[in-house]
Amino acid sequence: MADPNALHEEGLRHYQAGRYDEAAACFDAACDLFAARGDTLAAAEMKNDLGVVYRAQHRWDEATAAFAAAQRDFEQLGDRAREGQALGNLGSLYLARGQLDQAASYLGRAAVRLQQAGEHQLESDTRRLLSSVRLRQRRWLEALVIYEASLTCLPRLPLGRRFLLYFLRFLLRLSGIGT
Repeated sequence: MADPNALHEEGLRHYQAGRYDEAAACFDAACDLFAARGDTLAAAEMKNDLGVVYRAQHRWDEATAAFAAAQRDFEQLGDRAREGQALGNLGSLYLARGQLDQAASYLGRAAVRLQQAGEHQLESDTRRLLSSVRLRQRRWLEALVIYEASLTCLPRLPLGRRFLLYFLRFLLRLSGIGT
């Protein structure tokens, strides 16, 4: 029986080299082997990796199915951080397809899960991406509020970002939204 960890590593090498079909085959085989061993977490990781490969190939439906399956598995396992990452992957997939409403929905859910998991940097990155979605939708004030949240969720901000945060708060107060 093949080693699923070795297959995963081989899949990563293929992916980094741009050999997506080979990467997908490795991740799929590793997923089956992990599942046969009862390692649901590792199998879910392989589904997530498959989604990344399919997204790179613009195989949207397969990527959506893989990310959604991984998200469901992570949710059942109670792994909020990985569930948030899978939701974020779904959001970025919908963004790449130009489906902004779905992208915003998944990115918002991802940010909540990442916040619950204490993944501050990933939460911040996700909120910034969600803010850019709201800008593309011309929902200006909502984009500013979300961008502010992307800064406030970080425990420490460099001086430039602190200045940006104060400026955003000033703009939000002027608009009647901020405190």
